[in-house]
Amino acid sequence: NKLKCDAQPTKGFETEILSSHAIEWLREHVRSQRCSPFYLEVDFKATHEAWQHPKKYGSWYRHDTFAEPASLQHRWGEGADDAPAVKEAARQATQRHIAIMDLKMGPEAKYRCNQCDRNQPVERIGKEILEKKKWDAHNAVERRRAVYQAYIQEYARTTAALDAAVGSIMSAVDSADLRLRDRTVVVFCADQGFFLGEHGRTDKRLSY
Repeated sequence: NKLKCDAQPTKGFETEILSSHAIEWLREHVRSQRCSPFYLEVDFKATHEAWQHPKKYGSWYRHDTFAEPASLQHRWGEGADDAPAVKEAARQATQRHIAIMDLKMGPEAKYRCNQCDRNQPVERIGKEILEKKKWDAHNAVERRRAVYQAYIQEYARTTAALDAAVGSIMSAVDSADLRLRDRTVVVFCADQGFFLGEHGRTDKRLSY
């Protein structure tokens, strides 16, 4: 017989839903199979773009200023000592707006990539930072600084939500009723690295 699985729509935030399902599965396993071995894999989408988080994290880090990476203002391929191949690779990347933070998520449409997926929270926060700091949106250095702060705020909020979700699973593993702490190996890993403003970049597709 063919197994038929009907998708059931679920309301809520994905990261929290995944952790909730994981905890429910752990409790059911312990309840039904007691001490038998198990393997549970929980694959979160966070912290992938578009850096989404529950509304309760919306005000987090709003008044913080994150340290800028030393290479934030680096204009790839514009160095006097850059090899011709590096200059050409940089030209191609810039032409296609590949992972360049202020072109991808800039608060000013004039400087933003028309083909890029828009991140409206980052655009909005970037504008607020420009106004608050009295920075000039048409100044490339100040615009990139504003975009970095807006982007890293959203990234940090998404990371905080992920941290809370992982914490809830670990709390279940540690709980007195499940008693899994001393007989469970937990492995936490990510699938790739990511630019966090280094060399003025965001994204994972461009090797530097």
